[in-house]
Amino acid sequence: METIAIHQLFLTPICDKHIDSLFDIYNNERNMTFIPPRQYSASRSELAKKYKTHFKNGSQLFAVKLSNSNKVIGEAGFYNSFKNHNELEIGYIIAYPYWNKGFGTEICRGLITYGFQQLHLENIHARMYTKNIASILISKKCGMQKINEGLDSHQNKFCHYQINKKQFYTFQQNEQSR
Repeated sequence: METIAIHQLFLTPICDKHIDSLFDIYNNERNMTFIPPRQYSASRSELAKKYKTHFKNGSQLFAVKLSNSNKVIGEAGFYNSFKNHNELEIGYIIAYPYWNKGFGTEICRGLITYGFQQLHLENIHARMYTKNIASILISKKCGMQKINEGLDSHQNKFCHYQINKKQFYTFQQNEQSR
């Protein structure tokens, strides 16, 4: 796995030196507003174990770092939610002080581009709670289309967005011609 450089951010493979920063992000209630309840303990060792497990099942997770300071401000990556290595789901969490600064859009665009150009995916998905208006707008801004809504296992309403390879390249051409 390689580092992805996008404008003001680096997405770098998660390693042990990132655990403390990510632990702090995960244990701040404000940051977790739109993140589904976790099934693992909130200890540092359990968080480290989570990252090792995700790499084994086809997921790729990155620490989100500011390019000008290397400060870890979040986590982003691809999740093998559909048990199909040609269709991955993107997700990210950003520390609250960095919300509404355009980083979500940068991350989403960077992951989508990397997913189609480097991983050669067929489809990329994103699911979020319907209350998470910012992520819905980011998904649309990145060319994703809403394909359905539903309820998660905790009865929270979510929406499901997707973009396929053809839509991505068409969207990219339209963006470049503006």
